[in-house]
Amino acid sequence: MDEILYNLKLTTTVKNELLKDIGSIFDYSSQRDKKEELTQTIGSCFLELMILCRRYGIDMKTVNSYMMDRINTGILDGNMCETKFGDLSKIANYIRGD
Repeated sequence: MDEILYNLKLTTTVKNELLKDIGSIFDYSSQRDKKEELTQTIGSCFLELMILCRRYGIDMKTVNSYMMDRINTGILDGNMCETKFGDLSKIANYIRGD
């Protein structure tokens, strides 16, 4: 029972940190002199999401597969991130390790 309660407390804490960090992203993204803080906060979000995956029993390979499906759909559909900036292709290359 203690493990279940600890896991619940941990996931709640991580979700609260994620929400706080998302709010910080909005704050930092409008300030030119906050690039380092923005970078650190986005990195924290990635880490928090990975921790949540582990706590909820979601395999990171499954998440990567889902992201690649979304990326490929965006590329095929002509998503603005891809057509204007090539973001989706660059992210796909990063995930694949190219």
